[in-house]
Amino acid sequence: MSKNPTQKLKMVRKKFGIRHVDLAKKMDVFPLVISDYEKGRRPFPGVAFLKKYILMLYELAQKNGNKLGSIGLDHIITLILTTIPIQGYEEKKSIR
Repeated sequence: MSKNPTQKLKMVRKKFGIRHVDLAKKMDVFPLVISDYEKGRRPFPGVAFLKKYILMLYELAQKNGNKLGSIGLDHIITLILTTIPIQGYEEKKSIR
């Protein structure tokens, strides 16, 4: 897991050339909310926020004509979720 998983949100958003202000507008939240989550200034969001973040990011990327190439929505979800601790979920370690 990444030492700073919230930066993964920002990295993916910037990769698609989406401004946090535009994403916030699409998500119907204040830009400061996006910025605070991406900088780790707020407790990490739950699954509902992440789902909306990912879907709105993907929609904006498509709308802006970004060349997503082989990157599909499930790839974006995997990219983000594999590095982010989700509230209420603890990774179980197998005992051998």
